[in-house]
Amino acid sequence: MTNSPTGYEPQCRTCNAPEEIQNYMVVLKSDNETYESISTKVSSKYFPFVISPDAVSNHLRKHASVASTETVSPLLGVVKPPATPPKGWEAKVELEGDTGTVTSTPQTDSKLSDFSQILEEFGIDSTEFEIDGPAKISKWQTFSGEWLTSYKFRIRKTNPTIDITELIKLVQDVKPQTPITTGDHAFVFAAGDLQLGKSDGDGVEGTVRRYRESLQNAVNKVHQNKDQIGTILVSFVGDCIEGMVSQGGRNARRTVLSTTQQVNLLRQLMIETVKAFAPLTGKLILVSVPGNHDEAQREPVSTDGSDSWAVDALRAVSQGLEFNPEAFGHVECLEVPFDELTIVVEVAGTKIGHAHGHQWSRGKHWTWWSGQHWGGHSIGEADILLCGHFHTGMYEQENFKHIIRTPAFEQESTYFRHKTGKIGNPSAVTFLTKGGKLKYIDFE
Repeated sequence: MTNSPTGYEPQCRTCNAPEEIQNYMVVLKSDNETYESISTKVSSKYFPFVISPDAVSNHLRKHASVASTETVSPLLGVVKPPATPPKGWEAKVELEGDTGTVTSTPQTDSKLSDFSQILEEFGIDSTEFEIDGPAKISKWQTFSGEWLTSYKFRIRKTNPTIDITELIKLVQDVKPQTPITTGDHAFVFAAGDLQLGKSDGDGVEGTVRRYRESLQNAVNKVHQNKDQIGTILVSFVGDCIEGMVSQGGRNARRTVLSTTQQVNLLRQLMIETVKAFAPLTGKLILVSVPGNHDEAQREPVSTDGSDSWAVDALRAVSQGLEFNPEAFGHVECLEVPFDELTIVVEVAGTKIGHAHGHQWSRGKHWTWWSGQHWGGHSIGEADILLCGHFHTGMYEQENFKHIIRTPAFEQESTYFRHKTGKIGNPSAVTFLTKGGKLKYIDFE
């Protein structure tokens, strides 16, 4: 008998017999051989034991029965077994009021981040329900060698805001899990300029959808590179909310969420991010640096540099995680020092500096960074500088230094589109790093 490249042998769905054996029995039957004769010849040719005449008779009768009801070759021939998912991954939806769990049908795409089509398959309106956190993934191989994937994820009724009481509820019932990462590189997920609350383009809903898609893509990457990854670093590089202080407050006209609603939504996305990565690693670090849009106060006077809604949002998340130390005791939320705008985090032997980017003029990032070095400031000693602010993605390298700028998550700035015609290319940035070197950098 021949073996397939995958190690699987196609089998009949009625008797599990390989194709070669079936064909041999068909030939013997067509020559009017008796069941006893077929039994003897098949046993001596293929098996170290005897296949009884009754077994041969049942096999052939079963084939004949199926063949009479289906358009198939005589005695049915070979039919590949159905590709069934593992136990517990059968396709289903379980709804309880405003929340529920969806387990998808088997998918050929193992990198899905948009699950709206899966919701529609189950008759769920994707405009009324949203994905609550990243999906869990189960993969298996069929007899043909094809890999299939099922996705299991939570859904909830669309709701743009969440208060701190609900934040605590989100973490209290989470169970600790065994990490899947076993490597020595750090995986970095960097996001900036969500400007939550801004109405431009497709507004808050579009920004939140894109962020969640990028988060799911990042979770998929961790699964794919789990043997290389150890620590996971999540970097929020400022302007995560639109705020009410820009342009002397004139931006409030195009802002559809209040400041507290913007901050609550940011907290929700941060806790979703924690819940996505925390089960995958033994060490998860989160950083959020101040931007210009998330300044707590600018008029009539500015407060200190670290008085930022972006910093406060992560502080609230950190406080919420304390209510479940078993599941989140390995999560560390880092704050910038008082009256500072930057912070340096060392992971896997790489020093990663964080700054929003409003400290320098466009194109002057290397000048600013070298000044920090000559001034003896810690961020000047970083191997990588993560920043945002200018709304377009960028990666540059000089000598042994790297600068990575995250795109904005907004679809567009309508003012900037009117002025220049340019729109955004929204995404997060992910990469692996070790010993000051970069690996697998992606903008998606």
